[in-house]
Amino acid sequence: MNQLATVNAFGVLTAPGTLKIERLLPGPIERVWAYLTEYDRRIPA
Repeated sequence: MNQLATVNAFGVLTAPGTLKIERLLPGPIERVWAYLTEYDRRIPA
């Protein structure tokens, strides 16, 4: 890490105005990506 990187519970500040966030989400990557990118997957039926 460089001196700009600050680690906390939310993410890493890697550059001015840039925050890197990593999370482990349950399920296969295809289902997680679909949930994040397809609006109709997030609205209640």
